[in-house]
Amino acid sequence: MVKTLVLAAESHVHVKLIKEYLSCIALGDFARAKPYLSEDIEFSVPGNNKLSGNFRGPEAVMNYCKTMNEITRGTHVVTKQEWMVNGSKVILITDNKAEIGEKKHVWKEVYAIKMFDGLNCSLEVFQEDQGAVDLFIGS
Repeated sequence: MVKTLVLAAESHVHVKLIKEYLSCIALGDFARAKPYLSEDIEFSVPGNNKLSGNFRGPEAVMNYCKTMNEITRGTHVVTKQEWMVNGSKVILITDNKAEIGEKKHVWKEVYAIKMFDGLNCSLEVFQEDQGAVDLFIGS
Protein backbone atom coordinates (compact mmCIF):
# COMPACT_ATOMS: atom_id res chain seq x y z
CA MET A 1 0.00 0.00 0.00
CA VAL A 2 1.30 3.46 -0.92
CA LYS A 3 1.07 6.12 1.78
CA THR A 4 0.75 9.79 0.93
CA LEU A 5 3.18 11.95 2.84
CA VAL A 6 1.88 15.39 3.81
CA LEU A 7 4.79 17.72 4.30
CA ALA A 8 4.75 20.08 7.28
CA ALA A 9 4.53 23.14 5.03
CA GLU A 10 1.30 21.89 3.46
CA SER A 11 -0.38 21.65 6.84
CA HIS A 12 0.72 25.15 7.93
CA VAL A 13 -2.17 27.55 8.63
CA HIS A 14 -0.91 30.08 6.05
CA VAL A 15 -0.71 27.43 3.34
CA LYS A 16 -4.23 26.25 4.15
CA LEU A 17 -5.54 29.83 3.85
CA ILE A 18 -3.71 30.42 0.56
CA LYS A 19 -5.05 27.11 -0.82
CA GLU A 20 -8.60 28.17 0.11
CA TYR A 21 -8.02 31.49 -1.69
CA LEU A 22 -6.59 29.76 -4.77
CA SER A 23 -9.51 27.33 -4.83
CA CYS A 24 -11.93 30.27 -4.97
CA ILE A 25 -9.92 31.83 -7.82
CA ALA A 26 -9.84 28.53 -9.74
CA LEU A 27 -13.63 28.31 -9.46
CA GLY A 28 -14.03 31.91 -10.62
CA ASP A 29 -15.60 32.82 -7.27
CA PHE A 30 -13.84 36.18 -6.91
CA ALA A 31 -16.29 37.50 -4.32
CA ARG A 32 -15.42 34.59 -2.02
CA ALA A 33 -11.67 35.03 -2.71
CA LYS A 34 -11.52 38.74 -1.92
CA PRO A 35 -11.76 38.47 1.92
CA TYR A 36 -8.50 36.48 1.97
CA LEU A 37 -6.66 39.67 0.91
CA SER A 38 -5.67 42.52 3.20
CA GLU A 39 -7.03 45.97 2.36
CA ASP A 40 -3.52 47.17 1.49
CA ILE A 41 -2.31 44.09 -0.41
CA GLU A 42 0.45 44.69 -2.93
CA PHE A 43 0.63 42.29 -5.88
CA SER A 44 3.56 42.53 -8.28
CA VAL A 45 3.45 40.75 -11.66
CA PRO A 46 6.64 41.03 -13.73
CA GLY A 47 7.08 41.31 -17.44
CA ASN A 48 5.95 43.24 -20.42
CA ASN A 49 2.49 41.89 -21.18
CA LYS A 50 -1.14 42.83 -20.62
CA LEU A 51 -1.14 41.18 -17.16
CA SER A 52 2.08 42.81 -15.90
CA GLY A 53 2.00 45.51 -13.28
CA ASN A 54 1.77 46.44 -9.65
CA PHE A 55 -1.69 46.03 -8.18
CA ARG A 56 -2.72 47.53 -4.86
CA GLY A 57 -5.84 46.60 -2.94
CA PRO A 58 -8.21 43.62 -3.16
CA GLU A 59 -10.26 45.07 -6.03
CA ALA A 60 -7.17 45.51 -8.22
CA VAL A 61 -6.01 41.96 -7.46
CA MET A 62 -9.46 40.55 -8.25
CA ASN A 63 -9.49 42.48 -11.53
CA TYR A 64 -6.13 40.90 -12.41
CA CYS A 65 -7.56 37.43 -11.68
CA LYS A 66 -10.67 38.12 -13.75
CA THR A 67 -8.54 39.36 -16.65
CA MET A 68 -6.36 36.21 -16.52
CA ASN A 69 -9.51 34.10 -16.56
CA GLU A 70 -10.94 36.07 -19.51
CA ILE A 71 -7.72 36.02 -21.55
CA THR A 72 -7.28 32.26 -21.13
CA ARG A 73 -11.02 31.55 -21.33
CA GLY A 74 -10.76 29.62 -18.08
CA THR A 75 -8.02 27.26 -19.35
CA HIS A 76 -5.32 28.40 -16.88
CA VAL A 77 -4.64 25.47 -14.56
CA VAL A 78 -2.06 25.00 -11.84
CA THR A 79 -0.91 21.40 -12.26
CA LYS A 80 1.56 21.25 -9.36
CA GLN A 81 2.20 23.17 -6.14
CA GLU A 82 5.25 23.08 -3.88
CA TRP A 83 5.25 24.99 -0.58
CA MET A 84 7.85 26.43 1.79
CA VAL A 85 7.04 28.41 4.94
CA ASN A 86 9.15 30.60 7.20
CA GLY A 87 6.92 32.27 9.77
CA SER A 88 4.74 34.80 7.95
CA LYS A 89 6.55 34.23 4.63
CA VAL A 90 5.37 31.59 2.17
CA ILE A 91 6.95 30.47 -1.09
CA LEU A 92 4.71 28.73 -3.62
CA ILE A 93 6.24 27.12 -6.70
CA THR A 94 3.71 26.21 -9.37
CA ASP A 95 3.59 24.41 -12.68
CA ASN A 96 0.99 26.03 -14.95
CA LYS A 97 -0.67 25.48 -18.29
CA ALA A 98 -3.09 27.60 -20.30
CA GLU A 99 -4.36 28.36 -23.77
CA ILE A 100 -4.93 31.67 -25.51
CA GLY A 101 -6.61 31.10 -28.85
CA GLU A 102 -4.49 28.56 -30.68
CA LYS A 103 -1.46 29.12 -28.44
CA LYS A 104 -0.73 26.67 -25.62
CA HIS A 105 1.88 27.31 -22.96
CA VAL A 106 3.34 25.43 -19.99
CA TRP A 107 5.41 27.36 -17.44
CA LYS A 108 6.70 27.51 -13.89
CA GLU A 109 6.17 30.40 -11.46
CA VAL A 110 7.36 31.25 -7.97
CA TYR A 111 5.17 33.30 -5.63
CA ALA A 112 6.68 35.09 -2.64
CA ILE A 113 3.80 35.71 -0.24
CA LYS A 114 3.69 37.58 3.07
CA MET A 115 0.83 36.93 5.46
CA PHE A 116 -0.39 39.15 8.30
CA ASP A 117 -3.31 38.41 10.63
CA GLY A 118 -4.37 35.51 8.41
CA LEU A 119 -4.53 37.69 5.30
CA ASN A 120 -2.35 37.84 2.21
CA CYS A 121 -0.70 41.27 2.40
CA SER A 122 2.04 40.98 -0.22
CA LEU A 123 2.47 38.82 -3.30
CA GLU A 124 5.32 38.91 -5.78
CA VAL A 125 5.52 36.66 -8.85
CA PHE A 126 8.67 35.36 -10.57
CA GLN A 127 8.56 33.64 -13.96
CA GLU A 128 10.81 30.79 -15.07
CA ASP A 129 11.05 32.33 -18.56
CA GLN A 130 9.63 35.85 -18.57
CA GLY A 131 10.17 36.32 -22.31
CA ALA A 132 8.16 33.22 -23.15
CA VAL A 133 5.32 34.30 -20.82
CA ASP A 134 5.31 37.78 -22.39
CA LEU A 135 5.06 36.26 -25.89
CA PHE A 136 2.29 33.91 -24.79
CA ILE A 137 0.14 36.56 -23.09
CA GLY A 138 0.90 39.40 -25.47
CA SER A 139 0.72 43.13 -24.89
